[in-house]
Amino acid sequence: MAVSDYTIDYVTCINYLENVFKSNNNHSIKEIFDRVIRFNDSKISSDLNDLILVLKPTPKIISIIKDISPATTLVGFKLLDNVEENELIKVAKELRDKNKCDYVVANDLSNIRLGNHKAFIIDKNNNQEVAYGKENIAKKLVKKLINDKQL
Repeated sequence: MAVSDYTIDYVTCINYLENVFKSNNNHSIKEIFDRVIRFNDSKISSDLNDLILVLKPTPKIISIIKDISPATTLVGFKLLDNVEENELIKVAKELRDKNKCDYVVANDLSNIRLGNHKAFIIDKNNNQEVAYGKENIAKKLVKKLINDKQL
């Protein structure tokens, strides 16, 4: 499951923001946003233009799965962009350890962009396997999951 890293915290519009800034020039931008700008839970008029969305982080569901269901086989996915392979693997292992994952599939977006979809499949024992292409990555991961269930 991939859940968005962010969700909407609140909405405002640029015209309202401009008026508030003009009348609150002694306050920081953060103070103005935190205290004044929010439309709160009121309905946003469909006549408004230039809406601004302020986002907040969502809870990381992966971090509670093993607490709720320890027997679940948990596969984490880590996608970074334009990093060295050793950094990608290091970060993937950190995700695995932090969230008690059985496997982590680690990709670099820069490889995917170039048409070279390379992934590292890392298990809880630090074994790692390289797979190329979506289909090959999926097959290797499924094979590992099936083999684990047979043990």
